Amino acid sequence: MEPTLDGYRRWLAIYQPKHEPIRDCVPAHVYSVLDFEIEKTKMDDYFSGEDLINERRYYAKTEEGLFSLLESLNIDLGKFTYPWKCDYPL
Repeated sequence: MEPTLDGYRRWLAIYQPKHEPIRDCVPAHVYSVLDFEIEKTKMDDYFSGEDLINERRYYAKTEEGLFSLLESLNIDLGKFTYPWKCDYPL
């Protein structure tokens, strides 16, 4: 995943919410995907939502739908680690 600007990094965060969406404009889903970019200089510091640019959110109802979404974003699924190999989420 390439950022749109020099000096930035692009990130993709995948969440599995524990509750139904609060807002009506959010479709029912099992997976929530946040795609955003942040300035490289802010990565070692605390940053807030105001520091994110090109923020996009996607939703998937199934694991197959999630994989399809990631593939449509040209994400190499082989670069993800297995959940049991990382300490996040805590």
